[in-house]
Amino acid sequence: MEPKREYILKKIRMGVSKHVSKEFLKNMSFEIRKNKPFDGFLTELRFFLWGRKEKTEVVEHFSYPSDWWQAFKERWFPEFLREKFPVEYKYIDKTVHVYKVCPHLNIHPQQDHYRWLSGETDIYDARKK
Repeated sequence: MEPKREYILKKIRMGVSKHVSKEFLKNMSFEIRKNKPFDGFLTELRFFLWGRKEKTEVVEHFSYPSDWWQAFKERWFPEFLREKFPVEYKYIDKTVHVYKVCPHLNIHPQQDHYRWLSGETDIYDARKK
């Protein structure tokens, strides 16, 4: 039998802080609501940022049998029966949307940031000029 172990735990203060301008607060919502499954609270902070969609790309392809009968055929039919009665699949793509966003535009409309969002220049190139 393993000996009993004792641990001393400390209560550690955690938090998040961020300076937020009045302009940024105009488009922000904050909500706390009861989260029954976890016997606690869910906190949400929502806001809008200026930005644009940079690109969309398919990163993975998935396929699965279209219904229970197709899954049964895939698992239990011998190969010669699957050739005669092919398994029907549904196909889905995992797509990633990439956005360029600039939180500074909600605070100070700076020309460099607009040029970066438009794709005209890299932000570092814009700052060098």
